Amino acid sequence: FSGNASFQLNYTLAWSNGSGGNGDGTATSFVLYPQKPSPQGGVLTAPWEYGPTSVDERHRVTATGVFNLPFKLQVSPSMTWASARPYTIYSAPNPDGDGSLQVLNSAGNPIGINSQRGSALFMANARVTRNFPFGKDGRFTLATFAEFYNMTNRPNFGNIYGGNQFAPAT
Repeated sequence: FSGNASFQLNYTLAWSNGSGGNGDGTATSFVLYPQKPSPQGGVLTAPWEYGPTSVDERHRVTATGVFNLPFKLQVSPSMTWASARPYTIYSAPNPDGDGSLQVLNSAGNPIGINSQRGSALFMANARVTRNFPFGKDGRFTLATFAEFYNMTNRPNFGNIYGGNQFAPAT
């Protein structure tokens, strides 16, 4: 805005979908097997086998600024807000050892890959800097700073609620 302040605001709209919740075809830390078996290996084209990936974050807003204050102080706040990421709820491990069983809807079909949303992300941080000029005519500057992270003390779990989300009742 001026010689004493600058500000930047970014907005991102995105989505990521894929078969089995895998958007790029790479190997994941766990294998997603088809929910319903068939002689061909599983019903891979069923609607519940396609859904958002675990990194599907629809909206993200980031704001940053630098403000020069009196007494050679500089304050640099930053704020990030992002919509909730998806996760899959399971009813139990698959008895044959291949993956886990999804919760079923009233029609007896799985509710789908990554059909639930976790918690939204909100993070507010700041850096406060004090400049100390020294040397002949203040030619050099020593900057000391303090950084403050997650100033709202808000837990940002995203879509991570433990090793497995076996919570059919919720």
